[in-house]
Amino acid sequence: MDYSRTFLFADPHFYHKNIIGYENRPFKDVYEMNDVIIENWNSVVKKQDKVFLAGDISFGNKIVTEAIINQLNGNITMIYGNHDWDHSYSFWKSQFPEVSKYPIIIEKFIIISHEPMYLENNSPYLNIYGHVHGDDRFRDFTENTFCISAERIGYTPISLEEIISKVRSYEH
Repeated sequence: MDYSRTFLFADPHFYHKNIIGYENRPFKDVYEMNDVIIENWNSVVKKQDKVFLAGDISFGNKIVTEAIINQLNGNITMIYGNHDWDHSYSFWKSQFPEVSKYPIIIEKFIIISHEPMYLENNSPYLNIYGHVHGDDRFRDFTENTFCISAERIGYTPISLEEIISKVRSYEH
């Protein structure tokens, strides 16, 4: 797996008007938010890149959600978030080549999940997760965790290479 061409992102909340207020997102409306996230996404992710999208994708109906997804570059694996149950599993399977209702383990020690998982400080695993948005009870990253909620990573997918570099540089 090429860590520099593998990207992660969570919680775009396309078409979710209230998330702008809840999380103080710097957008005037959902259309601006959607456009900025799509533009940021495609500025770093190329068509052939691997992307793990860790949930809470869209609050829009199937038609507008499909239109958004069709604009995103990359070979995307979707991991269900708590807000993704509004659309059926068959709908998500028709949108993405891979869909998982559960966390995914890659490279034998990296766990990608929608919600944070509890890991002991001396755990050999790295949990990359979303869900918590700007909740200050959670750090951006530690020696074995990294939050990929949109707000934490500038509304732009982040490479696995950059995540690992930041985690390795973490000091208590």
